[in-house]
Amino acid sequence: MTIGEKIKKYRDKAGVSREQLADALHETVLTLDLLESDRVAPTDVEIQRICDVLSVSKEEFLRDDEPTGTATTEAASEQNSGEN
Repeated sequence: MTIGEKIKKYRDKAGVSREQLADALHETVLTLDLLESDRVAPTDVEIQRICDVLSVSKEEFLRDDEPTGTATTEAASEQNSGEN
């Protein structure tokens, strides 16, 4: 799961709109959209602020417990290439 996907996941879980999170972070909705779509990577300070607003620990937020579709696809590709 990418950082952007995690922001959206925890924002939805907390019942916070994009506008509300952007306001709490003193950012624009456009900036939040860029973060959630992974077009811009958040800094460590921004990640901590997001976690504070969404009431999630930074450790839980950064935990890689759900693989992305890309990682799964890459792993399958590596397995298939070894079968040739």
